[in-house]
Amino acid sequence: MIAMRAARVAVIVSAPEERRRATLEQTFPEWHIVHDPLLRRWTALRRRPLTDQEVKAGIRRMLIRASPERLVTVLVRQAQIALSLSAGHPPGG
Repeated sequence: MIAMRAARVAVIVSAPEERRRATLEQTFPEWHIVHDPLLRRWTALRRRPLTDQEVKAGIRRMLIRASPERLVTVLVRQAQIALSLSAGHPPGG
């Protein structure tokens, strides 16, 4: 009985995090987003290998942050770098 309650509580507690994770993946489809509640971290992994140009520009294969808000901050910066590369401009230029 206690184990069943604990399982229900875990599902209830993790539901908002799962919605956040799904929203992040919809917003940033080039990234696979993982939330680890035990380690209290959010991880984003690129879905495809990076080119040499992307690596040199500062795009990362993996990002780890303590909160979804902090992860969004770096994902936006990564998107800005990728956009500057696709427009033919150097990052920050």
